[in-house]
Amino acid sequence: MKFNEFLSECREKDVFKRLSIYVVSSWVLLQVISLLTEPLNLPKSSLTILLLVLIICFPLYIFILWQYGIKVENVADESYHQENEVSSKSGVEIDPPIGNQKNVHPDYLRFRKMYFISTAILGALCLISVVFIIRTNFFNTSTAVAPLLSSEPMSDKIAIVKFDNNTGNEKYDVVGKMVVDWILHGITQNKIAQVISPKIIDDYANVLKASMEPLSEAKVLSEYLKPSKVITGNFYLNKNELIFQSSITDDKLNKTFISFNPVKCNPDAPLECIEALKQRILGYFVVEENPLENLQETPPNFEAYQHVLNAKAVYGNDEEYLKLINAAIKADKSYFEPKVDRIAHFYNKGNYIKADSLLKLLRKAPNSNKRQSNLLNMYEALLGGDNRATYEYLKNEYDTYPDDLETNSSMMTVALQFVNRPEDVARIFSRTNINEVDFKDCAQCEFRYYIKGLSEIELGNYKATIDLLTPFIKTKENKLLKRVLLMAYIKSGNDDNKVEDLLANTKLLMSASDWRNFSILAGKHYLLRPSPEKALKHFQNVVNSLKDNQNLSLGQSKVLGDAFFYLKDYKNAAKHLQVYADSKQNNGLYSYLGTLAICYDIIDDKKNTARILKELENYRDSYNYGHIDYTYAQYYAFIDNQEKALEYLYKAVADGKWYTTDGYHNDVLLQSVQGSKDFQKILNFWD
Repeated sequence: MKFNEFLSECREKDVFKRLSIYVVSSWVLLQVISLLTEPLNLPKSSLTILLLVLIICFPLYIFILWQYGIKVENVADESYHQENEVSSKSGVEIDPPIGNQKNVHPDYLRFRKMYFISTAILGALCLISVVFIIRTNFFNTSTAVAPLLSSEPMSDKIAIVKFDNNTGNEKYDVVGKMVVDWILHGITQNKIAQVISPKIIDDYANVLKASMEPLSEAKVLSEYLKPSKVITGNFYLNKNELIFQSSITDDKLNKTFISFNPVKCNPDAPLECIEALKQRILGYFVVEENPLENLQETPPNFEAYQHVLNAKAVYGNDEEYLKLINAAIKADKSYFEPKVDRIAHFYNKGNYIKADSLLKLLRKAPNSNKRQSNLLNMYEALLGGDNRATYEYLKNEYDTYPDDLETNSSMMTVALQFVNRPEDVARIFSRTNINEVDFKDCAQCEFRYYIKGLSEIELGNYKATIDLLTPFIKTKENKLLKRVLLMAYIKSGNDDNKVEDLLANTKLLMSASDWRNFSILAGKHYLLRPSPEKALKHFQNVVNSLKDNQNLSLGQSKVLGDAFFYLKDYKNAAKHLQVYADSKQNNGLYSYLGTLAICYDIIDDKKNTARILKELENYRDSYNYGHIDYTYAQYYAFIDNQEKALEYLYKAVADGKWYTTDGYHNDVLLQSVQGSKDFQKILNFWD
């Protein structure tokens, strides 16, 4: 059967008429659902799903049309009944044997064949359409009309819409463009995100107008450009002030993430407002990714934030660090972090009066932020010598932000040296993966290794400390780490050759002053082991290195005095330590006065003994943190007055004396009391 004959046959059998009923009915149904989608709050995909169902059902409808309409008509075909006239006259009604083609009219067979071929072709086209619609709407965010700006994920895009000029004066229209350009430039210059400008939004809207009904700005953003955030704003005049308002919303413009406080300036100097607003917006974005880095509800000024980052990068360079911290405070007077960092800086430098005055000044500012209050409480406890409270407040901050390297390092220090909990250090240390940090560019890293090594020594894990710190032997830097490694070698009891190698390495790579300090340290820990013969050798090495020096510096006088003291040459020790004492350069440490008092006591110089003890008392103030009482304890322990020694030790620990590498159980001068039960209570005082 020819195709024209097939079409004529279809017209005769009303095939097209019946198909048109389906098509028209489907179209009407689609229009109805389209109108009802928004009033009934139906999902946006409802129309697409209905279209898919109608397309899938179309081939099925054609098949049903054959089965219950066209096929029945062909069964009643007149030519078929004429060929079976004899059978009909016999009175026997015979159904047409469709399965037996010998008894079926040839025209019927040809029509049936063409019908099902056409149905198969239409079915294939419907299937292709279904696949295309599904891929376009459910597996691909791009559209034929409006391609995506780039392959960047949605969360990396920030849109800026036009700032409305609500001044009523057209001359300020250019100000609206300026503020957009300023913000856009700031975001791109600092590589914060990909930016969608108002021009891009307009271009999309114009393209879409040519292909469909006009779309609003919000619809272009939410359905086509899909930014993660949208910057909106306006400005107006109030009396003699130009006021800018801005907020950051989602792509639908119906959920506000933050509304910035209004920015005011002189109408003749709009750039002042524009720059201030840009700084606030950039500040929001830089802290938004890591909100825990921001210690305040409102984001900092971006310039101030950059100063803080630069300060952290030069940590260790005290002058430059403080300069940048002060610059951050000047750029944003409400920025909390640099203010508390400045308190920490002066505390770490031993300028407790300055740190305390800054803390009191910061306390006067209104504050409802829990993290800020917690940090202020921590520094108050720190300056007050309350180590337990310091530990608890810092732990609150650590629990909030455990991955911050500075907080993590501080927590390690407080756990070990403030409250004597070395078992806590390994857990805190492992919380931050130090392998991901460049050790040379990390000011905190050396101190972290230092505390970790000390904690392992306190737990008796000498090999763990040695394995941790051995890689740093051959460097010129890392003095702290080499000191801890030296202690581990001595305490392990079987690494005396390595002690000699390390001291030789120190003498070669570091200064003579460093080598002498290391030798004194080695001698003290050999006395604690105890191995007095090995200890005396190291003290004698120090004396021999300076015996021909007629013009000793103050530092050399002190180290020589210490060496003579442990060699039990108390007269020479007193002579050199007195020179250092006369210089008044105690730097907040007074143990040398205790040693000097011991020397005078042993050589039976009671007058000078009393003088030194009185001088020691004169140094007492609100910020000694137990050092004065601890020095008294050293004196009384060495002269074997254990009762007074323990009394002063209790006072010292209660006043905040740290557990350091040469303190308490690591102190040679306290050996007479280290075995007592009271001494163990002092070690666990903050539990």
